Amino acid sequence: MSTDPMVTHVVAALAVVITAAQLLGAAARELRRPAVIGQLPAGVALGPSLLGLVPGGVHDALFPARIAPVLTALAQVALVLFLFAVGHELDLGRFCHRRAVTVVALSGFAVPMLTGAGLVVLLPGAFRSVDAGRPVDTAFTLSMAVALSITAVPVLAGIITDQGLAGSRPAVIALAAAGVIDVLSWPVLALCLAGGGDGSLTTWFTRVALLAAYILVMVLAVRPVLVWWTNRPVSPPTDPVPVATAPALASAWATSALGLHVIFGALLAGALMPRRRDGVPGSRLPGPSGRPAACCCRCSSRSRGCRWS
Repeated sequence: MSTDPMVTHVVAALAVVITAAQLLGAAARELRRPAVIGQLPAGVALGPSLLGLVPGGVHDALFPARIAPVLTALAQVALVLFLFAVGHELDLGRFCHRRAVTVVALSGFAVPMLTGAGLVVLLPGAFRSVDAGRPVDTAFTLSMAVALSITAVPVLAGIITDQGLAGSRPAVIALAAAGVIDVLSWPVLALCLAGGGDGSLTTWFTRVALLAAYILVMVLAVRPVLVWWTNRPVSPPTDPVPVATAPALASAWATSALGLHVIFGALLAGALMPRRRDGVPGSRLPGPSGRPAACCCRCSSRSRGCRWS
């Protein structure tokens, strides 16, 4: 498929996906549920598990394999920008609630993980077909345990944004705990893949060291540069969109190159963007809903003269 027909096909496919997501999202809102609750079934309905069962090759005609990489790339870019906005809207002044984050993260990780592992241990025969008929071993048990404990951060962020909770204490605790849960899942996944080359413990420790170095670079080098850039006296004022988009995409690429998901880099870049000295997000960048970042209840106003820090 040449470039022009592929672009035409991708645009048509995006129109179908966006329309279906909006319609089912609106239906969910009518049922007083977050829009993401309806958008998830839209993705399932348009996938091979449902639309692929329709005779006549409808699914292959709408979403041929040739455009799948393009759609995936566009989806990842959209996800990065959305989670960057979510990370920027976090009120870092509320991260003093470390005890709450710790309790929620540990309980949200341990309870589902023990439940998943317990089910496999108690009912090994029920999972044998899932493991391609092989006997259930320790690696499979740990994989099922992690599958139940890990958090779908984009879905959680979508629910928080749709309900207007971004920046609130429960939202900050939930997102922070979700991040901790995902971090706790890495060693478990490493154990599942131990002895499998890229999944070895040595590789995992190397990635952790590289991730720690990357976070230090972001905090000690990138963030001061962004603070200087946004606070420098220029006329006309600096457009914040490209200043925000470039670090978001670069940070997502870095964490993906380290073997993590792009969402970690996006959230980190958003959280480290310059903001008010009390940790409240600045008002120059739009939040996930497209509006300026919501003001925390500790602030009575958001002055244009506020300096970012």
